[in-house]
Amino acid sequence: MEALAQKLTALDPARDDYAVNFVERLLQEAVPLHVNDIHLQPVRDGIEVRVRRDGMLRSLGIFPVGKTSDVVTRLKVLANLLTYQPEQPQEGRIRDPQAFSAEMRVSTFPTLFGERAVIRVLHVDDTPTTLSHSVYPTRS
Repeated sequence: MEALAQKLTALDPARDDYAVNFVERLLQEAVPLHVNDIHLQPVRDGIEVRVRRDGMLRSLGIFPVGKTSDVVTRLKVLANLLTYQPEQPQEGRIRDPQAFSAEMRVSTFPTLFGERAVIRVLHVDDTPTTLSHSVYPTRS
């Protein structure tokens, strides 16, 4: 997870393609890590990225907002959502098996500092597991 945070921090928010690179790197790196959810929460100083893996929601950090491009707008484009309606909650899907080895559901909704987005990652290779394979300890 720390490697993903470092890769996102290395991106230059002054570049025009910042949002494209940010979203692409975030989604491509999150799938192999078996992340279940990705939360993008706008805050006063940027956008906080949190990921859920094995039931635990972990913060990757607060990243700067792009000078000329918006990360949530890029997600909306990929999910075929209406980019001109930021005041309305929306839901969509990202289906691109060549780019990502998972299907993703995207939900956006307005907040005080901008649009919040939640991405649910549906892994293609997931098979049902039993409780004995979980990361939680058994009771004795």
